[in-house]
Amino acid sequence: MGQSMLNCPKCNRTMVYDRAKCGSCDTVLEGIFDLGPLAHLSLEDQDFVISFLRCKGSNRAMQKELSISYPTVKKMLKSVVKMIDDQFILPSSKMEVLDQIEKGEITVAEALEMLERSK
Repeated sequence: MGQSMLNCPKCNRTMVYDRAKCGSCDTVLEGIFDLGPLAHLSLEDQDFVISFLRCKGSNRAMQKELSISYPTVKKMLKSVVKMIDDQFILPSSKMEVLDQIEKGEITVAEALEMLERSK
């Protein structure tokens, strides 16, 4: 797995994207931007997803396009799906944890541990 666009190339920590500029008219947007779950994938995995979509989800077509075996396509697809799934925590779970902190039922450290386990 290669480097994600969301990780700092120097320290590998998650980068924050807070500015976007139009290359044509120089309009600038500032704020914190969520680039979505696909941005968490390495460039190689993003290329795999693009190929998968171009092949209309056909593992057999992927096998031909990438010149790899069918089991390898399935293994790669399973890996990418897991990485995408790992980006999501159900909002209700997050809210429940925040509610528990607010009520004093759990500490922040316990909340972080719970959220980490739910990934």
